Amino acid sequence: MIREEWDRQNIRTFMSNQNANEHLVTLTVKSASKPFKKLTMKKIIILLLFLLTIKNDYAQCWKSISGGRQNTFGIKTDSTLWGWGDNTYGQLADGTFNVYSSTTFPKQISPSNNWESVSVGQYHVIATKTDGTLWAWGDNYSGQLGIGTNGNGTGLNVPTQIGSLTDCKTVLAAGNRCIAIKTDGTLWSWGDNYSGQLGDGTNVDKDIPTQIGTSNNWKSVSISGYHTTALKTDGTLWTWGRNRTGQLGDGTIIDKDVPTQIGTANDWDTVCAGADHTLALKTDGTLWAWGYNYNGELGDGTYGDLTDKHSPIQSGTATEWKSITASSISLALKTDNSLWSWGPNYFGELGDGTNVSKVVPTRVGILNDWKTVLAAPLAAHVLSIKFDSSLWAWGWNNFGQIGDGTYTDKNIPTEITCLPASVVPITLISFNAFLQSGDAILQWKTSQETNASKFVIEKSITTNQWADIGIVDAIGNSNSIRSYSFFDHNVNSTCYYRLRMIDIDGKIAYSKIEKVKGTNTSGVSVYPNPTRDFLNINNPGNKTIKKIVIKNSFGETMLEKNINFQKIDISNFSIGTYIMIIFSTDKTYQFKILKL
Repeated sequence: MIREEWDRQNIRTFMSNQNANEHLVTLTVKSASKPFKKLTMKKIIILLLFLLTIKNDYAQCWKSISGGRQNTFGIKTDSTLWGWGDNTYGQLADGTFNVYSSTTFPKQISPSNNWESVSVGQYHVIATKTDGTLWAWGDNYSGQLGIGTNGNGTGLNVPTQIGSLTDCKTVLAAGNRCIAIKTDGTLWSWGDNYSGQLGDGTNVDKDIPTQIGTSNNWKSVSISGYHTTALKTDGTLWTWGRNRTGQLGDGTIIDKDVPTQIGTANDWDTVCAGADHTLALKTDGTLWAWGYNYNGELGDGTYGDLTDKHSPIQSGTATEWKSITASSISLALKTDNSLWSWGPNYFGELGDGTNVSKVVPTRVGILNDWKTVLAAPLAAHVLSIKFDSSLWAWGWNNFGQIGDGTYTDKNIPTEITCLPASVVPITLISFNAFLQSGDAILQWKTSQETNASKFVIEKSITTNQWADIGIVDAIGNSNSIRSYSFFDHNVNSTCYYRLRMIDIDGKIAYSKIEKVKGTNTSGVSVYPNPTRDFLNINNPGNKTIKKIVIKNSFGETMLEKNINFQKIDISNFSIGTYIMIIFSTDKTYQFKILKL
């Protein structure tokens, strides 16, 4: 009997928002109470096989995945390389810098189909091809590209081969550095070395691959921005780099600039360096953790000040852990292929449908079909590939790094289509916004337009909910530089703007997001927000500020000052969301602060 309800795990209807007419397949099935007159069972089976073929060709095509601070890269099963998210430093390798158009969907990087692996750092990318050659592009301030130069202006916006290396077994990027294990078991690293994280006995940056020690028995390695963890073939555990929260696990909080063995155990199976903590598995399937634990990153049921651990501790009693990953959060897979997460959850990065932090491993969904999972280093989004080769992402999405065509954070796993992204044929070379005489002035330029229709100006005060505030018609077809502008009048608070570019076929692409700080002549405001280091208090009315309080996501007070400060240092705060409350003579102001 043919029913109206079909198992969505076996049949999917695929639609690209930008190219629905080309890829949408519709199947209409009549009620079981009304027999088919023309559609025979044989034809139904053929149609189903056709649908499944489309599914295999398009929806399930991802082989490997990597994420950086504001980017994601993946290799498809056909060995093509795709990227999306930020392009400030040329990470998207399209020959441009600081061009954001059409980066919220996967975008192919070069026409080559011989990519083997890819790894993303903070603002740079490193990849290998099937012939063993090593390639890099993006930011190069600390020499992380390994091309023999460093500093401003040395970055690359196209894939560039690094030397003549053809024998790298493992290559990883994180922060502003890279590390590699060659097929002969030797270890090599280059880039930022501020905390001794390269492991060469110095704190000096290296702009070419540099061998670490003389050992040739390195088995695996994992890096964060500032510390390194590795295993040798004899099952021993080694760490080095920054250690201010005990993340090296040697019982101290002293940085190490050479590989340092942790204990004497030789039954370590896997190790992963998080932002300021470390996870590891032993061969018996037990989970171990150490380092920073303010938000429950260690998964032992504790959190807050004084709960950091400086040596490995077992997390729980389970013995069926299979793989681990960590950034500012922690995730793991069990042998039954279920997914678990714990730690901070400011952007929904735990994937459990909430934004509430967890201090013990918490299951993500009910499915047992997770193959691999990766928490992007120094970032707050998570990537996973299922056994059917489909790609899923969730968490922070301010630069479109999730890849679902939006800039909206996701707190549940969201599937990223493998359908070819339909790109609006508009080359946006700049988009800027600034305040002048109380008005926000938006200006942008294009260098090429093909069948362009219009630019829709969108505005938000949170970057999560957007409203259309105006339309500017496009030139339509042009191969020369075209300039556009738009005025948003009487802006008196902090506002965010972006362009939605539309062509005559209805295809859509987005620009980067620009922020304008309004005049706000009557009240207190805080800027910059988001921030990495300091918060400035704008007090145009010179009101007396009696007290300032900052609380974390658990409602705990992180900072309290009872005097009239104009600048607040939060550089030591962890990445995440905080609430800042300012008590002044006229009223109480409350702000949501994003710490980067």
